[in-house]
Amino acid sequence: MKISRTTIGKYLKNYEDVKSKLMGSGDLKLKEDIICSSKYNSAGRKKQKLTDEILQKIQLYLKENEEKIDILEALKDDGHDIGYTTVYNAVREIERKTKEAFIKQQYSWGDLSEFDRGEVKLIIGQRLKVLQMGAFTTCKGNYCYADLYFSQKMENLLCPGNYPY
Repeated sequence: MKISRTTIGKYLKNYEDVKSKLMGSGDLKLKEDIICSSKYNSAGRKKQKLTDEILQKIQLYLKENEEKIDILEALKDDGHDIGYTTVYNAVREIERKTKEAFIKQQYSWGDLSEFDRGEVKLIIGQRLKVLQMGAFTTCKGNYCYADLYFSQKMENLLCPGNYPY
């Protein structure tokens, strides 16, 4: 069962203590303590058999487009002691991270443009200023127009060039 003898001793001691207390009283909490299963926190545990080396090999095998069962056999042939479920979960996690789809779209000239905004950090007058940037790009072609604003207010976007220096 691969359980430490000290852990078993701890549970037996706790059981005997609660059992001796229960003999003299009808306390429901003591009955619950003796019936309840242990509360073991496994959140902080790291994976013991799934090492970085094995993850790199799994990624290599996935690039070679092998099936999950072939990956398990290849890892076992390399001398690694690892189970099917561990390999399966690792492959599923890797595949979930790498799924992306790009759809190429066709546009005519002047059909569509996109607007994007972000923050730009500049040093102006030896002071760090955070400015807002707005950028327009056309979907066909390489035309781009960008301007900086001191705030995100609509009047700054509609009347560019009003910089409070």
